[in-house]
Amino acid sequence: MSSVNPFQIPSCFQIDAEKRRRERFKKTVVAIIIGCVLMLVGLLIEGCENERAGTKVVPPAAERHSILMQARASGHFHAVQNLNSRMDMDV
Repeated sequence: MSSVNPFQIPSCFQIDAEKRRRERFKKTVVAIIIGCVLMLVGLLIEGCENERAGTKVVPPAAERHSILMQARASGHFHAVQNLNSRMDMDV
């Protein structure tokens, strides 16, 4: 007597369930990767904006010296005084 077990799930339904599980897993992995990429891009943008806001263009000491010498030679004392006061504030 070969009777069919009523508690056993037919193989066609098992294959469908396994297929759905794999598809769900793939979607989850792709979603996690996209989320990580978006988070990293956001952090990079945030870091670049903070760097730009905090930087100040200051000429090197040799360039400052040549600017001072040119200003003194041309008689622009106000420019020299302004540059000296800026140099004092930078230090």
